[in-house]
Amino acid sequence: MEDIKAPYYETDDRDVQASLEIRIQDFRTNTAPVYREIKRPGPLIKSFYVMVIYSKRADENTEGWLVVYPNVDVSDAICILKRRIVSCVVSIIDVEGKSRFSKTFVIIYPSLGDYRDARYLDRSFILDRADELLPEGVLTMRCEFHFTWSGLETSWETFRCDVESEPSWPSSQPPPLSATLKGFLSKIPQSFYFRNGAEAEDSSDIFTLFDFSNRVFTLAQSHQSKERFGVDGIPPASSTLSSDSKEESSDAWEDIWIFDTHPNRFLLSLEEREDNVGFRLLEASPVIRRMVNTDMRENSEKRVYFPEVDSRTFIIVLYFLENKKIPPSTFRELVDVYQFSYMYAMEGLQQKCSEEMVRSIEFPDDLEELKRMASLYDDQYLSSLLDSRWREFENSLPLLPRRKTDDRPDSDSYM
Repeated sequence: MEDIKAPYYETDDRDVQASLEIRIQDFRTNTAPVYREIKRPGPLIKSFYVMVIYSKRADENTEGWLVVYPNVDVSDAICILKRRIVSCVVSIIDVEGKSRFSKTFVIIYPSLGDYRDARYLDRSFILDRADELLPEGVLTMRCEFHFTWSGLETSWETFRCDVESEPSWPSSQPPPLSATLKGFLSKIPQSFYFRNGAEAEDSSDIFTLFDFSNRVFTLAQSHQSKERFGVDGIPPASSTLSSDSKEESSDAWEDIWIFDTHPNRFLLSLEEREDNVGFRLLEASPVIRRMVNTDMRENSEKRVYFPEVDSRTFIIVLYFLENKKIPPSTFRELVDVYQFSYMYAMEGLQQKCSEEMVRSIEFPDDLEELKRMASLYDDQYLSSLLDSRWREFENSLPLLPRRKTDDRPDSDSYM
């Protein structure tokens, strides 16, 4: 019922690229899953494979969707490496032979993605556009694979680990992230890099580059855009990055911006037609939107620099934009996120932070700090929350019997 065109592929030392097309006959009535693979696209790659499911028998999270499961089977030589990234750009070929509705699926090993992330298009969406997408009832899908790997693990808690000791991290790096934030970042392509002039042994000048665009890390090694974004295909242990690169980006990469914090760097797509975390950042912050859209230095460099912002703070901000809630955070983390939200006029995040900060008060010093912040930032919402919290505290105190005046040892002084 289905056939597949012969694949083509390219390989080099650390990058393998391959492409295939799947033709699904009688898409309107056929509900059988489709499985196809490219065998031996590279010396260390056993196969790329794709399973497409579009029946009504899918689980509750994927029912009614065209679901695409891309994957890669590698040799034992690659399995022992720490970080592997496979991306698959899926699109539908329309009646004119053009690729439509492209979507990138990224899997980072050893972490596994949520199956809900495998949803591609609503099946009814395709059926409603049968004249465009189903010539003679056949659905044609193009799957373009890119696979790359590295020998370094990119998580803080395993940055340095001796055989007989507990994992440790450089003193310049923060302690491990919470499980929630690590899960959030596990799906984001990332790698360690050394800043300009830093020696490989100098762990104090290491930073992590997070590719939230899901596009830069999966480029071929030779692609010139990697140099601009600080990803040049050289193994991370020996690469350097210049934040002052003057290389002009092509139109295809105009929407990808660099956001620099301390100490890490983030690549975000600000494409207005996509509902991604970068576009949500612009929607939430009129200050950042003005930096991006007006004739300022940021616009010419496609780079926003937050000199006083800790990377952990920015990760929590991005988590909020993606999930519409603040992850479990310490009081100090909440204070840092609140100050970021005030500085960049993110009103929704500022109010949510206020609620979480007031809820997490544990010590008198916390209460006093929030009072000072409410006064400093003239934040009436935070002030009202603090007043309400204080009234709750007073009402929770046990009622003590009022002592008579003459019961006091020094009652004469009060007469």
